[in-house]
Amino acid sequence: MGEKKTSSFAFLLILLLLSVLLLLSNSSTPPSDDAFALTTFRLQTDAHAALRSNWTGSNPCTWLGVSCFNSRVALLSLPSLSLRGPLDALSSLDQLRILDLRQNRLNGSISPLISLTNLKIVYLAGNDLSGQIPLQISSLHRLLRLDLSDNNLQGSIPPTFFNLTRLLTLRLENNALSGRVPDTLPKRLLDLNLSNNELSGQLPDDLLSKFGEVSFSGNKDLCGASPLAACSLLPGTSPATASSGIVTSIPAAPNQKLKRKGLRTGAIVAIVLANCVALLVIISFLIAYFCSGSSAAGPASRLGSEIAKQRRSGSSYGSEKKVYASNNESDETSATDRSKLVFYERRKEFELEDLLRASAEMLGKGSLGTVYRAVLDDGCTVVAVKRLKDANPCGKREFEQYMDLIGKMKHPNMVKLRAYYFAKEEKLLVYDFLPNGSLHSLLHANRGPGRIPLDWTTRISLVLGAARGLAKIHEDSRKSLTETSSPQTSCSTRTASPAYPISGSPSC
Repeated sequence: MGEKKTSSFAFLLILLLLSVLLLLSNSSTPPSDDAFALTTFRLQTDAHAALRSNWTGSNPCTWLGVSCFNSRVALLSLPSLSLRGPLDALSSLDQLRILDLRQNRLNGSISPLISLTNLKIVYLAGNDLSGQIPLQISSLHRLLRLDLSDNNLQGSIPPTFFNLTRLLTLRLENNALSGRVPDTLPKRLLDLNLSNNELSGQLPDDLLSKFGEVSFSGNKDLCGASPLAACSLLPGTSPATASSGIVTSIPAAPNQKLKRKGLRTGAIVAIVLANCVALLVIISFLIAYFCSGSSAAGPASRLGSEIAKQRRSGSSYGSEKKVYASNNESDETSATDRSKLVFYERRKEFELEDLLRASAEMLGKGSLGTVYRAVLDDGCTVVAVKRLKDANPCGKREFEQYMDLIGKMKHPNMVKLRAYYFAKEEKLLVYDFLPNGSLHSLLHANRGPGRIPLDWTTRISLVLGAARGLAKIHEDSRKSLTETSSPQTSCSTRTASPAYPISGSPSC
């Protein structure tokens, strides 16, 4: 009997141990829903496959940028990975505490985050998110820090922010938010930035005194206490009139007769005629100015016409068409994408049609393309446009990856890439236009007897600037870049410091 009791006790002990091990194994594996949500997010946003090699296996807790708490995904940190797509797939990560996706190219609305009620920290700065901030933002009652700066958010700032009683940081600068600043914000708020939006109306004095003018700068229609513009006292009264304190009309005292003093009819006619003559003179000067400006442009023509001429001449893309014909890879360019410029700023400045209608002047040809000086119809926007002559073309994905690399490079001695356009038959790069000409013209132009040579101090400054620009290019490059020699290459800025544009095509 003793042996039977001992054996049964051992059997129960083994069964208990197996049950504990089974429970432990189940608790260490996150729910498959988290893995599915993250995998869907990667497939929708990771066009450059930056995560594919790191997000392997069935347990997302071991993936790059993912951390778990109690076997659930609690942290997702993937900054600066050129992710492009919506946030919709993340809406089921209901145990997420920290979300850091800043400096990517994510787009769409932030509404999918409303269901993530456990969020404490959200960093989404530097993306292409658009739409309005939903009123339901107040459902994120545990939120401590929210950074949505440098996006394309529109609409008003919802008053429901006041319900986020734990909020310490709110950064909404560099968007397109409009309307009034809410009168009340969370009392615990320590860091607020609403600069560079389109906000209007009176700013509450307590907000201005607590967070300072810098937090609200760049909103020209905001008014309030000094140093802001004074608000209008009455409808139709300008801020300048209100701030000057001038009373424009004085009511007459009771029983006081006012003397009416008017102008004679002849004087009124003379004033009207003088105003008409002055107006005609001004109009004549304006017409003469614009006519002389258009005639001074001389050989300038439309950029679209110049490109069409080159295409008809077959001087630029004959070899490219042969390569594409023998390549099985499609250009991956939809009809919608063909008509769009891809900008690196937070807002699109002009459309492709505006660029093609711009008056263009060819600056010259380099080894990889032709550079034009393009002036848009508004007469103010001037850019340098390089039409690439692709000797080794790639598909859209490789081209975009290369452009993302170039667009992120920022240095005083590098010409800023503002936008690009990709299609199978056309590739355009849009740079800032530097008006002082090329470094070659600065060194070698005007060789006549009246030429004043550059002093050695200026020459050394040019050499140092060129070296700094090249060093920055090689430092930031993760892939091989092809620098070209064109009239816009090695341009001199106002301070006699050269700036390099990076262009060319990816090494496929």
